[in-house]
Amino acid sequence: MAAKSLDEDESNSASSTRIFADGHDYPISISSNQVFQLLSRPRSRELIRAIANQMSGKEDVSALKIRDLSEEVASERWGVKPYKLSGEERRSAFKSISQVHAQVLHEYGIATYNTAEKTLEPSPDIVALSEMIEMVDAVCA
Repeated sequence: MAAKSLDEDESNSASSTRIFADGHDYPISISSNQVFQLLSRPRSRELIRAIANQMSGKEDVSALKIRDLSEEVASERWGVKPYKLSGEERRSAFKSISQVHAQVLHEYGIATYNTAEKTLEPSPDIVALSEMIEMVDAVCA
């Protein structure tokens, strides 16, 4: 089933976006415009997927380490197992995520970024956003 937004108005007000997919209702606490802006960044999409993967099957997810998330993102990006990543590939992903993309998720309220600890505490919106990414990937070539 294709995703559809029930955003009645075109405003940027939060709490207005609801996504329906596979019979599930995924309310998202940011506007549809913010969703599109957030998902327009490939590294942000990769980070959202990595967070959702680490959340999978866990009832209570607190802080996730940026180092672990960046390793998963780099592994996916370069198409190799984590133990085969070069130091430069790891550093590049870590730097990009810790300096840019984790902050973006924090600014949108999708996760809480602790810069001192280098951890992210995800909101439930991560699961909905990850599902949206998966739906789009499934219907696109």
